[in-house]
Amino acid sequence: IRGDYSPSKYLEVYPNAVANLNGIQLFGVSNGAGNPCKQGIYSLGRYDKNYPLSINLEYVISPDKTENIEIGMLHTIGSELLISWKNSN
Repeated sequence: IRGDYSPSKYLEVYPNAVANLNGIQLFGVSNGAGNPCKQGIYSLGRYDKNYPLSINLEYVISPDKTENIEIGMLHTIGSELLISWKNSN
């Protein structure tokens, strides 16, 4: 994930902040320290086997809110995605 990383800047993905929605892997990127990248729900997948894997910021938690976020859990029920999160400020 692109960002400004240094020894004092890092992101976190909590153990329960991963899910599979319709065959696409999702993971919640939280701020570890220093806001190295945009936080939110990222996807890792591809259109079909002939396309390369790509990472995408799939869901922004709240309009224009991509910093100081902690995503604790992702859970799917059918085609619905449930997210627990908090503003870490």
